[in-house]
Amino acid sequence: MRPTLRLLFVVSLVALTGCPPIDVGVEPPCTTRTRCVDDCCNLVATVAGCGMGDCPRGTQVESTCTVAIGCCEPGELRLCASLCCETEAMVTCEGSCPLGLSYRASGVCAMDRSCSLPRDAGGPVPLDASVDAPTAFDAPCPGPDGSECRPIDDACCRTTSPVRVDPSTCEVYCTEEGHIAIEAGTCAPAPECAADHACDDNADCVVTHEGCCEPCSLPELSEVVALNQSRVDEYRASVCAEPVGCPECEPAGPNPRLVATCNVGVCEALDLYDALLVRCEDDSDCRLRVPGCCECGGDTDPATLISMRTDAEADYRALVCNEDMACDGCVPTYPETHEAFCNPERRCDIRTIPEPPPAD
Repeated sequence: MRPTLRLLFVVSLVALTGCPPIDVGVEPPCTTRTRCVDDCCNLVATVAGCGMGDCPRGTQVESTCTVAIGCCEPGELRLCASLCCETEAMVTCEGSCPLGLSYRASGVCAMDRSCSLPRDAGGPVPLDASVDAPTAFDAPCPGPDGSECRPIDDACCRTTSPVRVDPSTCEVYCTEEGHIAIEAGTCAPAPECAADHACDDNADCVVTHEGCCEPCSLPELSEVVALNQSRVDEYRASVCAEPVGCPECEPAGPNPRLVATCNVGVCEALDLYDALLVRCEDDSDCRLRVPGCCECGGDTDPATLISMRTDAEADYRALVCNEDMACDGCVPTYPETHEAFCNPERRCDIRTIPEPPPAD
């Protein structure tokens, strides 16, 4: 076909179809945004990238998120909404948001910033289409006042860090490792952050049995709670408010292997058997120790002793002692009837030393 005829053919095709020829060398404009969510699948931010943008640290792409246990109570209603809040729905904790909607942590829909951007910036048409809207690069980014950075593991909402805004994308982000940017004022403290469990130092915390009745055998981790020691009596009165028939037995007393520590302002119970400071390879790796912070003057009754690695003293003190606590340098005399050893599970443990056979 001659060039002139080819040109006439293309012009005729455009006139008939109303469609310009497609330039295969130019990619179509991006019209979608990646939704970034927290561990409970609540919408945190959106980023440009035709569905493949990089989510801020501490978040994940919504399509990969599965609601974790503990994010909500069975039967609890959660709000699902579209990015621009024109569509909302309520679903139970066991349900999933309808297609195109996302969970909202605060229960109130806040429009995504893309809802006010022009179409060529990756968002919907401006709300007032009669006015020339600024481009994504000309529009000033909102300040960080509406967001806050919090540690992912801060269940009590006690700690914040500065929020930063990326001027090229207007995305908010956190500079501290392990922190996530959320809507200001939406952090909800976990139930264990009540005054009963609050602490400032390790010495504030103690382990006590969870129910009203003292257990007849040494309690396991699932049967105890860590409390502020000033609140133990009040806690015991609350769990024993109703008459309870306790079993007739001699209470076994506390399990020395269970210790309490102050973790980010909350008393937490730990089983030393699961801690690295009791891992061993040989009997010589292990030693006896009193469970309190200071070894000098501690109770050396065999029933109260723990066993740990010989090189783990500093790690153990970090769990149970206050930073400024000083101990006397004396070493208690441990009973000759018991010894520390490395058990078959490669954990430091305690056993009774067999009595020597009688002399002939």
